[in-house]
Order: sequence, then structure tokens, then C-alpha cells
Amino acid sequence: MGTEEEVKSYLDGCAAIASLSLKCCPIKAGSASPVRNIRWRIVSYPPIDVLVRSDLTMALQIRGSGTAEVTGVYPDGMPLRFQDQFAAHGVVKEIDGKLIWQPLTLP
Repeated sequence: MGTEEEVKSYLDGCAAIASLSLKCCPIKAGSASPVRNIRWRIVSYPPIDVLVRSDLTMALQIRGSGTAEVTGVYPDGMPLRFQDQFAAHGVVKEIDGKLIWQPLTLP
């Protein structure tokens, strides 16, 4: 899997979690009230470039941010719909001759 696909797969995995506060994921939303039926979807991924440096090593550059949308339902039946702008941070490492992207966890 290439590094761009790894970033997208990581973000898709985050979006599959039914929680507003996603630990170790860049997408988040808050609510003072409990919310049920939480669903995330990635609206747009951040722009990703694979760069070849002058020393012929490769790097991954994530420019700007992506957008995720969360939906859910409050206890009184009112719908929740919120969009979050997020940035994905990580490092690219070479492992067994392949470039692997590893996310950095943010507080």
C-alpha cells in the first residue's frame, strides 16, 4: 500500500468509530449532551503529495486540511450535524524497502 492510501485508510478507520471524541484520531466534535447513533464520514481528504528530495529519499507532504462530518441524535430527538476541519500528521519511515506512513498522536 502506498503512503497516500495509508493516510486515507487511517482516516477512514477513524471515521468508522462511533464516538465524538476520537482518541488518536484528528477528527473530533464536542457536545454538552449525550449523542447516540454517531456516524462520521470523510467529506474531503487533505491534499497529499509524495515528494522526491534531492538526495532521492521520499517524503509525504500533507497540505492543508480535510473535512469530516458527524451526524447523530440528541436524547430529545434533535439531530446533530457538524463538520470538522482536520489535519493529519505523521511520519514516513522506510521499512523493508517500503515507505510506510505512521500517524502521530495529538493531544
